[in-house]
Amino acid sequence: MQSIRRKKEGKKQKYNPAYGRRREKESDTQHRQDHRGNRQQDGTNIK
Repeated sequence: MQSIRRKKEGKKQKYNPAYGRRREKESDTQHRQDHRGNRQQDGTNIK
């Protein structure tokens, strides 16, 4: 039973930190606006 518990904890530690950072960036509207502005300056059309 202990080895199974360790495997589950290992997956959570590897997966959640990266996933959490990704979610934070997606929810940050200022971050998105900065990227939109940069794309418009490059001349890329946004639909």
